[in-house]
Amino acid sequence: MTTTQREPTREQEPGYAEHHAREREVRRQAKDCGYVLRRSRSRDPEAPDHGLYNLFDPSTGGAVMAHNDAVLSPFNWSLEQVSDYLNDPRT
Repeated sequence: MTTTQREPTREQEPGYAEHHAREREVRRQAKDCGYVLRRSRSRDPEAPDHGLYNLFDPSTGGAVMAHNDAVLSPFNWSLEQVSDYLNDPRT
């Protein structure tokens, strides 16, 4: 009898737990600043906005952080870029 090895689940991949802990932290930070953090829903790893984020104003629904490519997708920022924006005292 042979045993087959299963592919690791996403939760078992290295860095998964740390990334999601960081995402929860930035979500709380955004909420404290009056924003909503959203992640692109793209599931295609080749899509230009795959795994990227943006902040949205809950009262208007509009994206807070603009970018030249925002016409294609409002999701243009890494989690760290969003965190840097929230930590910038000028915002």
